[in-house]
Amino acid sequence: MVSGLNDTARLVAEEQFGPVLPIVSYTHLDAVIETLNCQEYGLGASVWSADPEAAESVAGRPQVGSWSRR
Repeated sequence: MVSGLNDTARLVAEEQFGPVLPIVSYTHLDAVIETLNCQEYGLGASVWSADPEAAESVAGRPQVGSWSRR
């Protein structure tokens, strides 16, 4: 895990192919989802939370997968 990064850090902005998990803190969830969905890369995403209901409500919002973003 690597923490202390922002969303423009190369490790966050580019797709990782290795045993790395960038941790990015945030204040506003909607802004995070919007930023995530504007990224060029996005083969996968995960939602981690101590609150299963909150995690489930967020899990469908990231636009990730093998579909075309353009």
